[in-house]
Amino acid sequence: MQQVHLLSRRHRPRLQFRHTDRQMPTYKSPDGLFELILREDPNDEDDQIDGPGHGKHFVLRDLKTGTETEFSKIPGFYGAFELLHNNQDKNRYFLFDGPLRLAFFDLHLNSTDGDTVFALDFTGPRLVRLSPNWATPIPLPGQPAFLTFTENRYVPIPGSKKTANCSYIERWDEKLNHIRYAREKSAALCYGMSASARKRKAARGPARPPKAYARRNSLDALWTKRFWRAMCPRIAFAANFARVFRSRPSATRLTGTIGG
Repeated sequence: MQQVHLLSRRHRPRLQFRHTDRQMPTYKSPDGLFELILREDPNDEDDQIDGPGHGKHFVLRDLKTGTETEFSKIPGFYGAFELLHNNQDKNRYFLFDGPLRLAFFDLHLNSTDGDTVFALDFTGPRLVRLSPNWATPIPLPGQPAFLTFTENRYVPIPGSKKTANCSYIERWDEKLNHIRYAREKSAALCYGMSASARKRKAARGPARPPKAYARRNSLDALWTKRFWRAMCPRIAFAANFARVFRSRPSATRLTGTIGG
């Protein structure tokens, strides 16, 4: 058994002023075709704090054609602060697997909504927000897909005037189409998940659509029993999620294991 490889971020204080006299961080993609240049303008107020609008001067460079595109001109841009990295390999900043070509950036929204995560799709290029609030990207080794442990704040509880902070699992493919494993418009709570695969016989034809079987309590909490039959790894998450990269005491934490 080995620990789940999450995408995480460096530990540094939030909402602090950035140093402008350091060398611009540069990251080259695993296939050698792209380069990210985290350029900042010391005269741009948005670039001085972690918030919407930050990262507009970040550059995506196509090393084959020499074309440079500022993030502000990439469809879906709202802001980008820090490039997430693999929590087991802090030098791994990209998720490249088959046709999947991604990098992930976090961004602080405000004190109410917290933080969120954007996926930079190099095949577009485009920026796709993974959740109204936080979403933990979880790679699926050997598959052009990934999971997210998704969080939503202040979701209305059906039949009540109260709200709840919710969580659920989603699966994203190489086109960033996603499947939510929780009922829509519900205050879902994800306590755990087990994903396994069975080898399919050739005679059975193409894989069937994923099915989720769940039971729910008064808050419509979901406990997924069966999840995406086509997955190769088996993933088991503890009931008390611990997210290893969140430094604030109030943050939910996420841990897990993968077995072959």
